[in-house]
Amino acid sequence: AAQLILSALEKADVSDADAFRAALREADFESVRGDFEFAANQHPIQDIYVREVTQVDGTWTNRVVGPSLQDHSDVYGDDCQM
Repeated sequence: AAQLILSALEKADVSDADAFRAALREADFESVRGDFEFAANQHPIQDIYVREVTQVDGTWTNRVVGPSLQDHSDVYGDDCQM
C-alpha cells in the first residue's frame, strides 16, 4: 500500500483528488508479487503463488513452488460498472 501511495504522490498532488485517484489506478511500482494492476472494479490483478514450508540444512524455510494463478482477478471484475 505504501509503494502504491508513493508512486501516486510522484505523479499527482493530493489536493487534486481526481488526478491523485488516476495516479493510484496506474499502480506504477514494483510489487513483490510481480506485475500489478487494478481491474475495472479496483481489485488487484496479480499472480498467486504456491509456497511450501521445507527444511533445508536443519532450518525451516518457505520456498516458492510456482504460480498457481497468473494475472488473476476476482470473478466479478467483468460485471463491474465502474
